[in-house]
Amino acid sequence: MRIAPEARRRPVEPMLPLINVVFLLLIFLLLMGRVEERAKITVTPAEATQTEPARAVLRLHVDAAGEVAFGAALGEEAVLAALATALVDGISADGDLSKGGPARPVAIRADAGADLAKVLRLARAVRGAGASAVMLEVRTR
Repeated sequence: MRIAPEARRRPVEPMLPLINVVFLLLIFLLLMGRVEERAKITVTPAEATQTEPARAVLRLHVDAAGEVAFGAALGEEAVLAALATALVDGISADGDLSKGGPARPVAIRADAGADLAKVLRLARAVRGAGASAVMLEVRTR
């Protein structure tokens, strides 16, 4: 009497639990990650010993070379045009309509090495574009 040999089973993949853990970690990190507006240019703000909490929804960035950015707009003329539109339409730099209305404050996050005259000229232009107030953001010591 001949007995048929048992069919060979494939060994259980030892990597499957590891892959599951990696995906769970990835989902956890995506959910816990900090969502923040990213500037198109690198800015290191000046330091201050005392600041008030930031209230502005709209934020302009000025790097050490004097380049200006707001949302996707680069360059002073493009930034001022985009800012004027955002102030009139009540839209934030990331396109959110719920973050305030027209005539709201605007923060300028200028690099510590940026030309002060250019930052002040930009602040006047922002105020002329319809901002209710213009604030300069700094780092606390």
